[in-house]
Amino acid sequence: MFEMFLENGGKLPGPPEPSAHPHSTPPRPRHHHSMSMDGSTSLFGSAAAGTPGRSGADAKKAISDAKLAELALVDPKRAKRILANRQSAARSKERKMRYIAELERKVQTLQLEATTLSAQLAMLQVLHLYSCT
Repeated sequence: MFEMFLENGGKLPGPPEPSAHPHSTPPRPRHHHSMSMDGSTSLFGSAAAGTPGRSGADAKKAISDAKLAELALVDPKRAKRILANRQSAARSKERKMRYIAELERKVQTLQLEATTLSAQLAMLQVLHLYSCT
């Protein structure tokens, strides 16, 4: 909403201007798809877009620590939420890494068990052949 105010040159909306065509529909306000939940796009533009190592949507949504400190002065609730989201994401990433490591250990254990069982099966098949003769 504030962005629309700025696009209008800081003026409040007045009465609609008459159009050239009396039966045409009035222009609709633009929908802004690039607004992120943390407000980084609307408040700071794409300042973090040049951040090395980031690309695409990540670059648009990332706020540097300096910008976050600046945001804390303007909107402390939003800055607190962004920081809490970062910490939550870090915890989630750590949980995911532990889960992946545990799955890799299980894979190794199961592969070893499969190899052992395969060898036992081969021995039992050989013993069965000798006992049948």
